[in-house]
Amino acid sequence: MIRITKLLKKEVAISAMSKPIVAWNITNRCNLNCCHCYISASDRPYQNELSTEESKGLINDLANMGISLLLFSGGEPLLRPDIFELGALAKERKIESAISSNGSLITMDVAKKIKDSGFSYVGISLDGLNETHNRFRAVNGAFEKALNGLRLLKKEGIKQGVRFTVTKLNVKELSGIIELVLEEGIKRLCIYNLVYTGRGRDITGYDLDNSERAAYMEYLLKEADRLKDRLEILTVCNPADGVRLLNYMPEEEKERTREHLLMYSGCSAGKRLVCIDSKGNIYPCQFWRKSLGNIREEGFSKIWNEDQFLIKLREKEVHLTGRCGECEHKDICGGCRVRAEFTNKDIWAEDPSCYI
Repeated sequence: MIRITKLLKKEVAISAMSKPIVAWNITNRCNLNCCHCYISASDRPYQNELSTEESKGLINDLANMGISLLLFSGGEPLLRPDIFELGALAKERKIESAISSNGSLITMDVAKKIKDSGFSYVGISLDGLNETHNRFRAVNGAFEKALNGLRLLKKEGIKQGVRFTVTKLNVKELSGIIELVLEEGIKRLCIYNLVYTGRGRDITGYDLDNSERAAYMEYLLKEADRLKDRLEILTVCNPADGVRLLNYMPEEEKERTREHLLMYSGCSAGKRLVCIDSKGNIYPCQFWRKSLGNIREEGFSKIWNEDQFLIKLREKEVHLTGRCGECEHKDICGGCRVRAEFTNKDIWAEDPSCYI
């Protein structure tokens, strides 16, 4: 995650982060059918998902570790009947928690329950304006429902933001999305790059090429600079964005920016981020379907602290090859290992999405 706006505004503190952010896919069920869904979620019932009691045990284990953030995701997490009960337990155990949702199920009653359960933030996906978003989600009316969900959250005083996955299909609507979030008084825009996993593997031809990626990033940096007092902009899933931001910064800010990127940016998988799926399997990140074990067999904290592959990821610059291995910025970037593996059949190979 590249905190573009905060770095431009000089608002980031530099301190060691020893505990991970945990992305938890609490269910694979979803009421939409998104073309880029990284777990290929659907509306069919799924067997063997963690029970309420197992989920509470996981939350208690995470609380004992002192994790920095628990992100309830899916599928569509609001389809899970016990989400508010689990959110309340996270709050009781002093875990900051957030929801990643498609927004279509948020009513006023749901928004109140989200607030009362103690969730601090809700991210809603908008992958374009009306027709484009509906096409991405394969459901007519999905855009208006998501926008209504954002408005209801705002009415309840819940911090909310928009998530946008950039591709050839919607990059020209990014300016329209920025205009929309400003009009709606939304303070955060998180832009994801396409990752080749789940149904995302089927649309790799719609990923930006590197010249398009460079052009989009130039536009985004200028917009972030222009709007830095009105809108927080972040990018996710392309660590090269951090290098481009470093080159964009004025000379007197480069050393401080690099220190921040060294601590917080680059590929976070297994280092500052880890994912748990609905059945308790643990992955280096939500996009990387390489299971490291299951919480039903081993506690999460044991896997996080002792798994040898995770340890290797935390020193990945030693193992990188190709352009990534030779790059002077590999300590603050390191590329996306999921895209590298998909493209080169090698976890440590170069990331094809580097536009630097």
